[in-house]
Amino acid sequence: MMTTITFTMKEDRLGEFVDALAIAGISVEFGKDDRLAATRPIERGCSLQISFIHNEPDLKREVPAVPGY
Repeated sequence: MMTTITFTMKEDRLGEFVDALAIAGISVEFGKDDRLAATRPIERGCSLQISFIHNEPDLKREVPAVPGY
């Protein structure tokens, strides 16, 4: 399973955000032409992709029938 969060952030705050993610054990990868200038107060479009890894089988839940549907 995976989710993607898209957001904007001021470029001069990106370094602090990447550092906070690193402290939490989350690695950050940049595109080949994407580097942190982190000096301009302009906004950048960002995307955070989170993959959830587990070694357990998928959960199955019984869904009760709803009358009329």
